[in-house]
Amino acid sequence: MSRTVSLAAHVPLETQLVNINQAGIADLANGTRWRIAHWDLPLARKWPIGANVTLGPSDPGRLWAFKMTNAAKDEQVAVGRAARKTGKTGRGTITPPQKSAGRHHAADRA
Repeated sequence: MSRTVSLAAHVPLETQLVNINQAGIADLANGTRWRIAHWDLPLARKWPIGANVTLGPSDPGRLWAFKMTNAAKDEQVAVGRAARKTGKTGRGTITPPQKSAGRHHAADRA
């Protein structure tokens, strides 16, 4: 039997900052990825790689469900879950369209 465990059951969570990419996605040492609110990006980009961060639920009534806190500076940014990386490039797998059976393109008949 399997059950769904909400993310709230796992926060607050302490980990380290690995990277913040150009799109504002923070990769953390525990393997999770978090989208940083665009208005908080300038602040978060000043945090050093390896900074100890804590993830926790946002205060009630906030637009973003979670907050990430830099433990050393006591600075907070609004975050939301981001999709996990797939493959080596971090991009999703793209499957080329399949040719439909019974229909042939002119190039296929040549």
